[in-house]
Amino acid sequence: MRRKSILSTLALLAVTALVMPAFGKPFEKNVTFGNSVKVGSTQLDAGDYKVLVDGNNVTIESGKKVVARTQGHIEQRDQRFDTTAVVTTSNGAIQEIDFGGQNQALVLNP
Repeated sequence: MRRKSILSTLALLAVTALVMPAFGKPFEKNVTFGNSVKVGSTQLDAGDYKVLVDGNNVTIESGKKVVARTQGHIEQRDQRFDTTAVVTTSNGAIQEIDFGGQNQALVLNP
């Protein structure tokens, strides 16, 4: 009986260890927008911002103030980006932010 309990506990710990990386830890990065951009329906002026990603929730702050919220996700890429780049649509809406020195990109939901 005791052995079954120990095996059940070990199995539960193994499953937890496999699932936890899927949730990921919050991601935070400072980004400079060289031009004004749109995040959802919010127009942001050129300047320095902090981008926070927690799961699929993306928050953009200017100083301590939240200036935009949207949905998106972090994607791993094959190679590291040399510089941070902001990919926008023809109307200036952010599609993706490639983070310099990393192989991660933030892809915003349309």
